[in-house]
Amino acid sequence: MQTAIDLLRGHNLRKTPGRIDILGEFISCNYALTHKDLETNLGNKYDRVTLYRVMAGLEECGLIHRVYDGDNTIKYALCPPDCDTEHHHHHDHVHFVCTHCGKTYCLSFDLPDIKLPPQYQVNELNILAKGLCNDCHD
Repeated sequence: MQTAIDLLRGHNLRKTPGRIDILGEFISCNYALTHKDLETNLGNKYDRVTLYRVMAGLEECGLIHRVYDGDNTIKYALCPPDCDTEHHHHHDHVHFVCTHCGKTYCLSFDLPDIKLPPQYQVNELNILAKGLCNDCHD
């Protein structure tokens, strides 16, 4: 399992305490997090502006991505290894929202090919599923 330092090193980023702590939170869970989740989990170790700045930088360099969950809350999750500053590759997975616990997961599996009429150009694709997660369905 990669550590925050490995991820930062792989993207040629400085290993600052904020980046290490925030990436560590994403690595330690398997679901998307909000800014508020990070504030709570990190015990208000970083002020809101610092948190937003670090998150924006991590998103820009391809370490995290925004997660669409059908709500107006912005959530983030770790990117797959092939993301970088030039290209995010998030069109190949489903965002799954648990209707019981509210957690949002990125699920990767083979998706059907979506064919749109030729006059349409897709810039972004979000596929959302809702139901009960593995922890809540029992």
